[in-house]
Amino acid sequence: MKTIFLFTGVFVYLLLGIGYEGFGQLKYEPAKLVLFDSSFKTGTLRNGIRYMIRSSDVDKGKAYFYAFFNIGAIHEEPNEYGAAHFIEHLLAEYAESIDTFNCKYVDLVATTSHECTQYAIFDIPTQQENMLDSALNILKIVPFNRVFENNSVEKERKIIFEEWRLDQQRALASDRIESHVNPIVFKGSRYSRPETIGDTAVINHISRAGLQRFYDKWYRPEFLTVIAIGDFDANKMKAKIERIFSPIPKAKGPSPKIDNNIPEAKYPTVIIDCDSKLQSGDIELYYKQNKAIRCSQKTLRTELIDRIIADMFQNRLDRITHNLNPLFVKANAFYHSDYFGTSAASEYVLEATAFNNDVKTALSGLMTEKERIEKYGFTKTEYQRTQKMILDGYKEAKGRKSILPYDEFFLKCYAYILYGKASPSYDYLCDFATMVIPGITLEEVNARFKEYTANKQPVIMVRCPRKEGITIPSVSDVKEIMASIQTREIKPHIDQFTRKKLFDKEVHPGRVIKQVENHELGTTEWTLSNGMRVIIKSTNFKSDEIQFRGLKNKSLTSFNKKYFYTAFLGGRILSDMGLGNFTSTQLQQLLVGKNVSVEPSFFPVEIDARATEQFIKGSSDPRDFETCLQLIHLNFCNQRWDATVFANKIDLLRDQMGARSPKQAIADSVNFYSSPKQIKNGKKELTFKENLDLISLEKLKKIHEVVFGDPASITFFFSGNLKPGKVKPLIEKYLGGLTSDGSIENGNDIMDTASINDSSNDCWKPGKKSYTFKYPMQTPAALVCIKLIGKHDGKPSDFLYGQMTRSLLRNECHDYVREKNEATYSIWSDISVGRTDLSLYFQTGTAVGEKTRKGAVEDIKNFILTGPSESSFYSLKTRIMQKREDDLRSNRWWVDSALYEYYFHGKNIVPTYDQEIKNITKKDLTLFIQNVYNQGNSIVDALMLPK
Repeated sequence: MKTIFLFTGVFVYLLLGIGYEGFGQLKYEPAKLVLFDSSFKTGTLRNGIRYMIRSSDVDKGKAYFYAFFNIGAIHEEPNEYGAAHFIEHLLAEYAESIDTFNCKYVDLVATTSHECTQYAIFDIPTQQENMLDSALNILKIVPFNRVFENNSVEKERKIIFEEWRLDQQRALASDRIESHVNPIVFKGSRYSRPETIGDTAVINHISRAGLQRFYDKWYRPEFLTVIAIGDFDANKMKAKIERIFSPIPKAKGPSPKIDNNIPEAKYPTVIIDCDSKLQSGDIELYYKQNKAIRCSQKTLRTELIDRIIADMFQNRLDRITHNLNPLFVKANAFYHSDYFGTSAASEYVLEATAFNNDVKTALSGLMTEKERIEKYGFTKTEYQRTQKMILDGYKEAKGRKSILPYDEFFLKCYAYILYGKASPSYDYLCDFATMVIPGITLEEVNARFKEYTANKQPVIMVRCPRKEGITIPSVSDVKEIMASIQTREIKPHIDQFTRKKLFDKEVHPGRVIKQVENHELGTTEWTLSNGMRVIIKSTNFKSDEIQFRGLKNKSLTSFNKKYFYTAFLGGRILSDMGLGNFTSTQLQQLLVGKNVSVEPSFFPVEIDARATEQFIKGSSDPRDFETCLQLIHLNFCNQRWDATVFANKIDLLRDQMGARSPKQAIADSVNFYSSPKQIKNGKKELTFKENLDLISLEKLKKIHEVVFGDPASITFFFSGNLKPGKVKPLIEKYLGGLTSDGSIENGNDIMDTASINDSSNDCWKPGKKSYTFKYPMQTPAALVCIKLIGKHDGKPSDFLYGQMTRSLLRNECHDYVREKNEATYSIWSDISVGRTDLSLYFQTGTAVGEKTRKGAVEDIKNFILTGPSESSFYSLKTRIMQKREDDLRSNRWWVDSALYEYYFHGKNIVPTYDQEIKNITKKDLTLFIQNVYNQGNSIVDALMLPK
């Protein structure tokens, strides 16, 4: 029900799709239309309903369904602002009441945007035909068999208003500024509406009859597309859709139409927005482009030129960002097929985050580089290099089977329905690109770039923090900068690029000195000559996937205070600095066409409320496995240390810490109230922002030496389509070739001897406490946080019980606050690792905040006393059982859970995986809840009101 803005760029149709039928000798014929990916079955029923069906085993045994309506906020008249979203709420609520089709465990997700409304049902097991029919029947009955009742309308009216208020409170300042833009940019068009959620005056007063009129006018069969994606037979699914949706009668009379054109701007539009809660100074330049109505080979070729331009411009901006005295913290150049999220036009975008919040200098630098390209064009060497990289990427990618999730396939359909983008299959695109890219000239590319900006009236948005010492530019300042660029002397670009290979260092391979075949798990266990342990689980779940995790044999959670924040935050910056002689952008260029990801970190990752000690993770296509191992090797031995990138990232983090949302404020306050560790020796500990001062590049280097310095302290898990005998030489070379540098012996000063769990007993105060306090808010509201703290034995089953408790308590709070009191839109929660530290948050009106807070606390206490209802318990148990069946066919689950538990904790969870959840009873779970939360520990609840 939450409004979303789907991000569909010009390259959305580049998303992997199969279905290339073969063309013989492909010829470039500019006027020839490009057909939609033939791996989709598409058609139209007699009543006007369209269907798009894609068979895919990306998620084995699962299906995903969408009822996609070309109906959104732009279809509303002024007295209907919010009607589309209101009706979406009513229909979604109606879906929850349907139990006719045995869809007890099905969730319907509904969203409304400017141009569409969609109802989606996910994760339907394809082996159960009745569930497939049930999901389709819900998508048929919900939109086309609903008469709005007054009691439903009044209930949803309150919930929608709370959703609006919640969006206002939790949105970042930058998001709120977006709502100021549409009325300016789209003045005179239907897109000028600032928010699809609606006008609060209309929400409060629109009648049932008014909603019914909007519904009767727009909810017509010809505006519906049924989309089915999943592991099923496409022909059988087509027959199901025809059988279920064909009986819907054709709508009477002609289809209503609207004018969705956007007037052309005669002058540049400059928008200056400042806010004390903004995190950084940002600049965005939008150049509106006319959109091709139909996708021909000519438009497809032009879009390949657009990609070449975007890559080259991005390279230049990255170079400026990495300068010793940078203008930007980050900067991007790209082409979108949607202008400010609308289908009426496309756009070329330049954006940057200013270094030290100097937005005037950053804007001048961004526009100067644009002018430099307009004046001199791109150089021959940067063009040839980019052209080759993109072409090599297409050649390398051709024939790969898609491993993209269902939502990427949906985006192809989305782009086709709204934008008319006839996305071809990926193999077609690879063949087409291979054919036409060599014939694209530098002159064409430079001429195309001038088309982006020549005689175009841009929209220039400047967002600036309202803080002491920061100069906020005026509209006249921006126009002066634009005018000065035209008279400024601008020198040509000098291209500088290394032509080195990704990996050209000499490596002395190690060897496997011990091998064990573990028939219990189906793994091959190797000990390498450098002491590293490598575990390989060969699977056929996905033919084109390998998942890996690298884990330290000893905990990474025990960094002492001096190094803690450098490890926690600094570790995230490793990838941004690049490897060896390559910046992160240059690495991305070298990896074009390869399906590989390697992500280092220095802190445990939470998985199912458990912390695993992984410090490097990633995935790879089997064909790119050697590249993956090369990147792992470089992360150990050739980390690039870029002081400028490091400083930029820390400055950005510092800015982000400068403003807290109301949710962050209440969370921080409750944590302070409930944890005596916030006070030590009578002195308040440093805040998160203040701890940034403890972070340094030198500390990060030392941590890296200790963590990566001893191969013998590391275990690697690999799960996927790889054969041990085939990859053994590669493992011996790139992992076995790693050597200890002795730094681990000098690392004691950065580690604490006590584990994080050793001090967990003093992480709360006993007793139950309630607090009320005030906080500045832009939109008045009451925020409530209820925090429950207890401890358990730490057994693996306790983690499962803790997750079930979290889900059930959140649902209980949701039912009380929303369904019984109609006082909120959603409940969100946080949970800690290693103990059941659970926080529940919701927002409501200030007048009912205190009453709702007290009622929710009492309801949760009653829940702890009596346990969950039979229906909620078995519903949750069924969902977990279904997920566990999926897990056993997941490479990620094997490296994150099964292999981790076996090799680090000595427990084989595979044979007992299903039985563990089957054996849980409602009584067992109730006793667990009572044992944890009846220990006399804190139940802290807080109410935050506007100041």
